[in-house]
Amino acid sequence: MSAELMSTRECCERVGLSRQELWRRRRDGRFPEPIRLGARRVGFRREEIEAWIATRISERDHRVAERNARKDELK
Repeated sequence: MSAELMSTRECCERVGLSRQELWRRRRDGRFPEPIRLGARRVGFRREEIEAWIATRISERDHRVAERNARKDELK
């Protein structure tokens, strides 16, 4: 099994979060866990980060669809 890893910097750039917000969300269980690569180095699996992004998009689309359905009911 091969997994492409992203550095913390790459991960922050990809998801558009600051380093502090990324670690805050990870700590709270709202972001994928990194893989320890050394004493001061971690990596994030690209596959998990892309899945996390896809989930955010799906959640957004669901909220928009619900909002539009409520608007249609009011017409």
